[in-house]
Amino acid sequence: MRIHGLYFGFVAWIFGISVAYAQGIEFIGLLDVLRDNGTITADQHAALLKAARKPQQKTEPDSGATQTRQDNGRGVKVKTDGGLEVSTEDGAFSFQLGGRLMVDAAVYGEDDVDLGNGTELRRARIETSGVVFKDWGYELEIDVADGDADVKDANISYRGFDSHEILVGQFKESFSLEEMTSSKYITFMERALPNAFAPGRALGVGIRSHGDMWSAAAGLFGDDFNDDPAAEGDEGWGVSGR
Repeated sequence: MRIHGLYFGFVAWIFGISVAYAQGIEFIGLLDVLRDNGTITADQHAALLKAARKPQQKTEPDSGATQTRQDNGRGVKVKTDGGLEVSTEDGAFSFQLGGRLMVDAAVYGEDDVDLGNGTELRRARIETSGVVFKDWGYELEIDVADGDADVKDANISYRGFDSHEILVGQFKESFSLEEMTSSKYITFMERALPNAFAPGRALGVGIRSHGDMWSAAAGLFGDDFNDDPAAEGDEGWGVSGR
């Protein structure tokens, strides 16, 4: 029994090495011969046969970067670099979850004018975005810094063209580079005063295009999703482009 157990372990080890490095060899017939000759028992034959038919899990070496990637055998990737991203291997579907938290604080040394010390939760946002069926994109961003849930971005887009994109929903109008730049990447804590003339976000439909050295965008827009016309009047609308 001890010899049979050692031999079974040796055969299992050889079998594992062979599966990993010599694919294409017919192992099933070899197992049948070992069973028929009495070298391994029927139970051992069944166990090895089951192991041979079990799909192997893919593994990838760690690149040392700050992101992780896992493969669950169904072509799904998980990344944690700069947020959570789940996507299929072919890129047809993806989901990203992120956000930002910005806090302002001020302390004054009063002289003749009383100034209030304090803090403010400037931005507190939850962001989701991704791709559906490869050519369709979606984006949803909500800010709760002022105690209410304000919708910042809520749109879907079609990206089936080579360098064009069609958007429908709430997004930034293509006007003013400073306004279009995310608050995560602007130079100063707030945007400059002339940016008050930029229309910002609104509900509408737009189209974008770009090349290696240029970009262009235009759209037809109504009002911001969060605005409520006074006395239930008509909303305004406009055309903008860049």
